[in-house]
Amino acid sequence: MKRATKNEEARKREEQRAEEDRLLRQRWAESKLLEEEVARRLERYLDAELSKLLVEREQAFTSEVERRVQAERAEVLRRREEEAKRKAVEEAEALKRRAEEERQLKELNERLAREREREIEEKRRIEEEVRQRRYEAQLRELEERQRMEAEEQRRIKREQEIILNKKRMRPKLSFTLKK
Repeated sequence: MKRATKNEEARKREEQRAEEDRLLRQRWAESKLLEEEVARRLERYLDAELSKLLVEREQAFTSEVERRVQAERAEVLRRREEEAKRKAVEEAEALKRRAEEERQLKELNERLAREREREIEEKRRIEEEVRQRRYEAQLRELEERQRMEAEEQRRIKREQEIILNKKRMRPKLSFTLKK
């Protein structure tokens, strides 16, 4: 009986060991399954987190790119506006300068025209004075000649009257001897 008990005990121990081995294998298999499940869940979680992180990074990158593009666009527009204002100011100044130059040129032309007109008028006045003096000299010469001719005519007429004895101007000739 002792042997049977020993066998029985050995068999029980063997069964217990087999049961422990089976439980150990079962725990190991469960542990392995649990490990695989945890790994899958962890992988899914990490994939989801990585996806979220990638989406956030992509959004942040897109936002940063958009912000930089907007900033650059604003800078380009500001520079264009400044350039347009500068050009407008330059054109206005150039137009003002041209207008001032044209005004000065017009004033100069008007002044020169007035001076030419004054010179022409002075020349005309001098020519008119010369003509007037010449005319007056010619008139005096003519009057003098006419006066001399008239005087000559009067002298000739008087002589003729004397010769013809008109108005009894000639003394009577007397051929008598008077004592």
